[in-house]
Formats: sequence, structure tokens, C-alpha cells
Amino acid sequence: MLKKIVISIMIACFFVGCSSSLIDLAVNQDVNDVLEENQCIFRKLTEEEKLEDYEYMWKTLKVSFPFFGVANRLGIDVLGVEKEYEERVKESQSDAEFLKCINDCISNFTKIGHLSVLDPQLYEYVKDTFKNYPMRESWYNVINNPKTEKLYGNLLNIEKKHRNINSIQSEYKDGANNVITKIILPGEIAYIKINIFLQDFVQTDYKIITDFFREVSDYKNLIIDITDNGGGSDYYWMQNIVAPLIKNRLSFDEYLLFSSSTNNAPYLEDSGISINSKTIDELPHFDNINQDDLKQFTNFFSAEVSVEPDENNIDFNGKIWTLVNNDVYSASDSFSEFCVATHFSTLVGKKTGGDGIGIDPVYLILPNSSLAIRYSMLYGLNLDGSSNQEFGTTPDYISPDGETPLDTCLKLIEIRK
Repeated sequence: MLKKIVISIMIACFFVGCSSSLIDLAVNQDVNDVLEENQCIFRKLTEEEKLEDYEYMWKTLKVSFPFFGVANRLGIDVLGVEKEYEERVKESQSDAEFLKCINDCISNFTKIGHLSVLDPQLYEYVKDTFKNYPMRESWYNVINNPKTEKLYGNLLNIEKKHRNINSIQSEYKDGANNVITKIILPGEIAYIKINIFLQDFVQTDYKIITDFFREVSDYKNLIIDITDNGGGSDYYWMQNIVAPLIKNRLSFDEYLLFSSSTNNAPYLEDSGISINSKTIDELPHFDNINQDDLKQFTNFFSAEVSVEPDENNIDFNGKIWTLVNNDVYSASDSFSEFCVATHFSTLVGKKTGGDGIGIDPVYLILPNSSLAIRYSMLYGLNLDGSSNQEFGTTPDYISPDGETPLDTCLKLIEIRK
């Protein structure tokens, strides 16, 4: 039951890639002009303060962030990145250049364990979200400290002044463009595409999705397309996709490993993980677990992922297919894993981007600049023990190169006739 509670508001890496921040703005314009125009934003960090922030960031991540081994195996020279950007920090001539150094350094790890510099727009979004969740008190308190709040408030004001930015919800405003439905073959094949599992769209999308499910309840095949879906909230797919279509409870157990570092400790306690965890020497044997990665962990916990049928569930008896690709990440990868583990649907396409086994990314605040770095603190295992972040979720049927997941799926449906 723990998993069902702690993941209900997972925030996706869909928002990690926001690039409309002052960190980028300062590079594309004259840095000194931006600073002169916004003197109140920065307090002119000394070289010693910049280096202290940089060293603190790396020291904390090395004992808290579980994916540097994965990064190395994916071809990223972690030690080389650390040394390269240390020199760049020393050479930075302003606070804006320093912030860009930190952002560029962390950008080397894009889509690995949600590691990123927290963007001003996302800062506002997660702060408001965590405010209403008692089990996220540590998340809220850490990013709501006065210095960080002031920094991000000022950065957001500069964004608004220098760029015509949109809110993180604008692309799919009110869910209008988030769900696409169509009939591929009447009576035979129904299709639904969901672009993002955003928490704010759960209620509005629920009616759109369930109305469509009822319309095609007697169809032989239902294709659920989540390709390019960057995640959002597990609650979205649990309530809007799975619960309406199942007749009986579905569940499976997953394992998550972590290091009980000083920075991770308050998050582990608030989420109930600490009290439910066991020492790493009690971890069951997995053939495909990476032994080098295993050495860094102090504890693990197992969690049940479960979904109960909707009280107004739809009597659908056809075959369910789910389409995925490499850009399926975070909460959408979590849905993919659920499909494979419970046989809710047949997965078709390419391996997902992973990092769907866990909870909300956590934060570390740099002591002098007050900049927030976010990262996943939990190392999720696939059913075979391999790293979910490194290997993602493998489909039941892999699309050949040059063939879309939809084309592969339609061929499989034709074969089944």
C-alpha cells in the first residue's frame, strides 16, 4: 500500500527541459546588461562562495544520487564533467555565468534520474502542489526557504520581462489537446493518444477518456498510445486508464534501493520509506542486478503497486495494446511497467526511457546561491533486477527499425485475426 500513497503526485521530467530561464537568457543576451538591469537578483558571489556551492553540490550528489554508475555506463565521463565545470566555475565572471555553469554541468545528465536545475516555472508549480500534501512537507519546506523563494521569484520575473513565456500547462490548456481519439476500423480497432499524464488534467481528461471507452466497449482492440509521453502523475493513469477498464484488482511488487544520506533523510522519513525499509543485505537475489551499483546502497524497500476497479468500470472484453518509445519516461514508464507486470495490456514499440519506479524527485539547495537541484533518490529495479533507469521497460513486442509502434501493433492485430 505504501507505493500507492507515496507516488500519487509524482512530477515528470517532461518539465526538466524547460529552457526559458534566466540561466539561458543570460547567455543569449549581454550578461552584464541583464545584471545591471536586475541588481536586486544577485548578491555578487565571491569565487570562494561559487566553489563552495559547486563542491557542496557534488559532495551531496555522490552520496545521495544513485545513478552516476548508470551515467558512466551510458558513456558520460562523470569525473571528467566534475573537473571540467570546476574550472569553468573558477573562470565565471558574474553570478549569471555561475548559474549557467551549474546548469550546463547538470545538463550533461539529461534524463538520468531527473537530475536537473529546478526551472523557475517548475519551481512555482511544485511549490503550489506540495503545499497541499502533508506527506510532502520536507519537499515544500526545502524549496520554500526564504532565500530560494526570493531567488526564484526574481528569476521568474526576469523571464516574464525578457521572454514571452507560457505556463507549463499552456500546451495542453484545460486538457483540450491532451487526449486524441479516433476509430481506425469500426467495430474492430479503437485508438486513443494521451500526450501527458499531468496531475492537473486528471479530472477533465477522465470524462473524455471514459466516454470514449464506453463508446468502443464492444470493440475487439483498444490501442492506447503513450509514445513521447514524458510522465506526470501515476494517479492519472491509475484513475483514468486502468481503473475504468479492469474488473478485478491488479497489483504487483517492486523494489527500490537508496542511500540514507543526510540530504535524503527528511524525504525518506516524510514519505514513510524509512520506517518501511530494510538493510541492503536483506535484499532478495536478482540475477541481473548491477553489483557495482549495489555497493552504494544502505537500504531498500518493497512496495505494492495496486489499482482497484472504478465503481463505474466499463465492460470492455477486447484486447488492450499500449504503444511506447524511448521518450516514455517517469510516470508513463511506470504505467508501462504496470502493463507488463500485471498483463493489463500488451506493450508494443521501443524500450522506454525509464525512471518510472520511484517517487517525486527531491531537492538539494546550494548554500550560497540558494539554487535548487532536483534528483531521484530511489534506484528502481525492473522485474529481473536490472536498473529501470538504465534499461527502461522492454515491450512485449519490439518495433523493427523504421517502423512505428502503431504500424507494428496493426500488423500484430492483423496476424491475430
